[in-house]
Amino acid sequence: FFVMIWIAAVMFKSNDILRKQTALKIQRSGKLLWWSSVCCLGK
Repeated sequence: FFVMIWIAAVMFKSNDILRKQTALKIQRSGKLLWWSSVCCLGK
């Protein structure tokens, strides 16, 4: 019983970490797109 709870907790934590990583990746790609558009408009 305790093992099941422990596994669920580990899965929840890893899922949270994965979400944070994907959010960071989305932010980075968004910044890159923004910078590229600014550079293109600047030229």
